[in-house]
Amino acid sequence: MSLGSFAQALAEEKVAKWLLENWPVKLQFGLVCPITWVDGKSLKFNSLTDPAGNPIPFAYPLGQCKDYTDQSFDSWQERVFDFGAPATMYQSCESAIDKYTSSINDVIDAQYAKACRQCMYEGFRLLESGISGNDGEFAGLRSLVPANMTVTVGGVPTLQQFDDAFFSVVDNEGYPNAIMGRTGSLKRYLNLMRAANQDIVYAEIEVPDPRTGTRLARVPSIHGVPWYINDAMEVPPEGENVYFMVMGDNGHHTPGHGLQLIMPQVRRGDMFVKRHIPITPSNDPSADAGTLSSRNAVSVIWPMGIAYGSAGAVSRLANITPL
Repeated sequence: MSLGSFAQALAEEKVAKWLLENWPVKLQFGLVCPITWVDGKSLKFNSLTDPAGNPIPFAYPLGQCKDYTDQSFDSWQERVFDFGAPATMYQSCESAIDKYTSSINDVIDAQYAKACRQCMYEGFRLLESGISGNDGEFAGLRSLVPANMTVTVGGVPTLQQFDDAFFSVVDNEGYPNAIMGRTGSLKRYLNLMRAANQDIVYAEIEVPDPRTGTRLARVPSIHGVPWYINDAMEVPPEGENVYFMVMGDNGHHTPGHGLQLIMPQVRRGDMFVKRHIPITPSNDPSADAGTLSSRNAVSVIWPMGIAYGSAGAVSRLANITPL
C-alpha cells in the first residue's frame, strides 16, 4: 500500500550519500599502503657515497688496513620526495542547495564524499604515472624506479621475467612484501601459471567485508607475496607495468626503507582539505545571463606523495600485454 498524498508531503526521503558509483575502481593497494606523516614540505633520505658518487665499499677483512678518506657533506647523495595535490571540484546551484539540504540530506556532503573518492583515484593514478614536465613536478614510480630495477617485456611476459623482476628487489634482505598491478596484469600471470601447469600460490590477508567489517581472504601471490590491485593506474600504449616492492619503513639504520605514502602532519585525522566556495555573479555584461550566478563550489584537495628510501626497494616488470 502506497502512502497517501498527505503522508507523502510529510515524508522525507533519506538519500544515502555514500552510494556514489555503480562501477567503482579497485584500489586494493590503497587499503594496505602505509602512511608517514611529515612535518615539513618533503621527506628526504640521505645515502652515503664516496666522493666519486660510488657506493661505499664493503668492510675490509680483519687484519687489513685502509687509509681514512675524508667524507665531506658533498659526498652525500640525497633522495628527496615532495608532495603532490590531487584536486577536484563540484559546483551546484544555490537553488539546489535550498531544495535538497535538510537535517538528513545535504547536497554539499554528497559532493564532498564524491570528491574525496575522485581525489583518491587521481592520487593512486599519479602514484605510478606521476606528472611529467618541469623539475619539481610530482614523480611517480614510472620515473623513480631505476633502469637496473626494471625488466622490460614489450608483449606477453614469461614466468621467468616475473621471477627476474621479483628477485630484483634487494632491500629488506630481498624480501618484498607487496605486488601492485592492474587486474589485467594479474589475469595474465594466472593464465601463464595455468598454461605451465603450475599451482597458483595464495597468501592469506585481511580484507574489508561490508557484513562483518573484515575477514581473512586468500589472494593470488608470487612466492607468497600478495598481489594488490590498483586499477587507477594508467595503461601506457606500450603495455601495463607491475611493481614488486618492500612496503613500509622500519625507521632503523638497517635495510627496510620501502614505499610509503607521505602526507602533511597537519592533515592527520582528516586527509582531505575541503573548501566550500561561493561563486559570485559575473560583472561582464556580455556574459550569458546566470553564467556564474547562484552557484556554490565544493573543492577538495588531497595533499599526498610517495617516498621510498632505498633504490632497491621497488622493481618493475614493464610493458606487458594484459588479458
